[in-house]
Amino acid sequence: MTDVVASESGTEPAAPAEPEIAPSPAVPSPAAPPIHVHLATPEELDSWDVSAVASPNGHVYQSRAWAEYRAAQGWRTWHLAFDDGFRLLVLGRPRSVAGGGSAYASRGPIPEESPERSVQRAAAAAELLANEGQHALTVDGETPASIGLGRLLLAAGFEPTEELGSSCHRMDIHLGPDDVPNSDEKTIFASFGATTRNLIRQADRHGLRVKRVDAGGGRAEEETAATLDEEFEPVELGDEATIDEMLRAFYSMVDGTTRRRAFALTSEETFLDWSRRGIAAGHVVYLQAEHPLEGPIAGATFYRHGHRLTYSIAGDRTDLRRKYPGAVRLLVWRGIQIALDERRTTVDLGGVDVEGAREKPDKGDPTYGMYQFKESFGARWVELTGAYQRATHRPRLGVGRVARALRQLGRSRAVR
Repeated sequence: MTDVVASESGTEPAAPAEPEIAPSPAVPSPAAPPIHVHLATPEELDSWDVSAVASPNGHVYQSRAWAEYRAAQGWRTWHLAFDDGFRLLVLGRPRSVAGGGSAYASRGPIPEESPERSVQRAAAAAELLANEGQHALTVDGETPASIGLGRLLLAAGFEPTEELGSSCHRMDIHLGPDDVPNSDEKTIFASFGATTRNLIRQADRHGLRVKRVDAGGGRAEEETAATLDEEFEPVELGDEATIDEMLRAFYSMVDGTTRRRAFALTSEETFLDWSRRGIAAGHVVYLQAEHPLEGPIAGATFYRHGHRLTYSIAGDRTDLRRKYPGAVRLLVWRGIQIALDERRTTVDLGGVDVEGAREKPDKGDPTYGMYQFKESFGARWVELTGAYQRATHRPRLGVGRVARALRQLGRSRAVR
């Protein structure tokens, strides 16, 4: 078993924060206990998702289901266990493909109160992965930029790198203050833009019903959330034929959406593989809007993790979009209702930043329409730290560094 220890050294910021960057908390005393990390034991794997997914800042992309999905595609996986109970999933592409030999902590380490501790974990993971033959580690936890994690990562030998995901930042709907984790549907609905409210009501008047494929679970709390039977038609998880038909219809709708927006989409079988795994684990909720006569109109998936529900991806029927313009908005509203029902504090609508610049879109930018769509639900822009990479065997990174430098030409990104 590989075991790595990282001390506090090397985690202090290289320079004071710039005026627009919130100052980092004080660096812990050198006497603070060091970080110990090792490859997880079978016993530690048994409770993996409790720490990596269901904890307040957990993420589905740190789950065992995500690791198994990636492993089925030929990726290497490392489940790293820290001595204080923290867990970190790291993935590695096969060396035979582009990017092989480098490791990626998918949306990890998950955010913590202490950014210094996060940097220690990242450094310890990089050392362990170097012993595993990986020439670099990229970390990409969704940590708010305001706490100054970026400067601490720089001081620990990490450098900003391009995002592996489609977005660096995200847009959040806050459902209530910290001391009152829930809010009420009437207040939340009233906060939406007038057009969004009207389109949701119109979808209801058109007779659209929402089917819900959801195993539940994935929450740290023991209390079972109340059901929303009047808003959903639940689909039995044992009805595999119906679920398969729904997911294939969903793929077709998403494929049409991504083609229209010039985004890449994985193959149908790969898409269905993750959907099935995520649903079975209780991490993924699938909602499908249907008309009694015209069948599926739109679909959307949501990730259930930590204190939030994340809007993952959606698609609709291109031939019926003008007839049912509120279908996707109805599904987002139903997702928000699930989050309220489960007493979550945040609905994360994902990112819309412009590729290359990675900033909030302006009028005329390709993603400005999506920004307006999410803003109409009351979502607000959340600046995140972004991806950072540390090389462990620098000579092997020559081609990769040149490629990254070319990608960064014309790209403006402040250190966060």
